[in-house]
Amino acid sequence: MTQDWITSLTLSEYGPQGYNRNVEDEIVDIAKYDGSNWLVTKNSLHRHLESRYGSTGVKLTHLLRETRMTFDEDAHGNLDQLRVATHTHQGADYHQDNTKLYSILYSHFKGSSLGSIVRKFERSHDGRAAWLEILSHCEGGAFIEEVASKARTILQDSFYDGKSRTFSFEDYYKRQVNAHNMLLEINQPLSEQESILYFAKGIRDPTIKSTYLSARQNPQYANSFQQMYGFINSGLRIFNP
Repeated sequence: MTQDWITSLTLSEYGPQGYNRNVEDEIVDIAKYDGSNWLVTKNSLHRHLESRYGSTGVKLTHLLRETRMTFDEDAHGNLDQLRVATHTHQGADYHQDNTKLYSILYSHFKGSSLGSIVRKFERSHDGRAAWLEILSHCEGGAFIEEVASKARTILQDSFYDGKSRTFSFEDYYKRQVNAHNMLLEINQPLSEQESILYFAKGIRDPTIKSTYLSARQNPQYANSFQQMYGFINSGLRIFNP
């Protein structure tokens, strides 16, 4: 470990100006929590913290991790992930980051049903403790069963018949993908065939159904949900620009 090596790391990670804690990064917005969109809010909050750096240049997502991992270069894809996984939750820098997390949670959840949970930590400004209690509240009990049931209902009940001017084929696709992601979040992912079957079941537009039946003869499309959607949608864009 030499000064030249440290300097090279600094240059590669932060550029010639180095890390400046006074410069904010391009911030990702957090989806507004309405009491029924917890997974959407949770994921957008994670992306928000991933777009912000703490007092020592470590992404604020380190505050959301469950446990601290030991240093292992081979276990992580890049230096940012390594920092997040191993950054200590002690000391003045951690306290500063933790206070920042509290401010984010307070600002976002005030006025919602989760605001009272955050306010319990107003004196300590312990953002991590507030986050863990929010997780326990939102994902406790029958959370997994509720998410699975809601996702399956979306997959079974959503359809596209081409008759609505405000609901496009792309909107139908997004609704299906949202259900896929919900199941993925609770470790119950759909197989490619299941995804395609749910997708095809809800297609009621005769022209699109015909296109689907034709595409399924091609293994490239028959075995990939994304490829199947891409093939059908590209045809729609050509004939209906």
